Amino acid sequence: MSEERLKERKYNQSELLANEFCLLSGKETISVITKVKETERQANLTLKERLKNLSSSFKVEKNAVSGKKILLIDDVLTTGATAEAISKQLKSANADKITVLTVASVSICENLSKNR
Repeated sequence: MSEERLKERKYNQSELLANEFCLLSGKETISVITKVKETERQANLTLKERLKNLSSSFKVEKNAVSGKKILLIDDVLTTGATAEAISKQLKSANADKITVLTVASVSICENLSKNR
């Protein structure tokens, strides 16, 4: 989430979910992903548009993930574009394995009809 969006919303729902998950599982929360580019809201974009919109939007602290297994926690999975964009950055920073955990997802039928 960008700094501007965080100021608007006053909280980062994915960060809250990650903190709670880590508290319950006894794992450490590390925040190594920064959104470095303001982007258009994703809601009305197709998968292709979302991927383009998110291109070069995230930065990862390289030394923080090298050789590590990463659990990427997101609130909603719609097309997977955000998870894909962040995962690419994590891989380029030499993360060993990336698993994505989401709390909710948009149904495939709804998703397909929106992205035609």
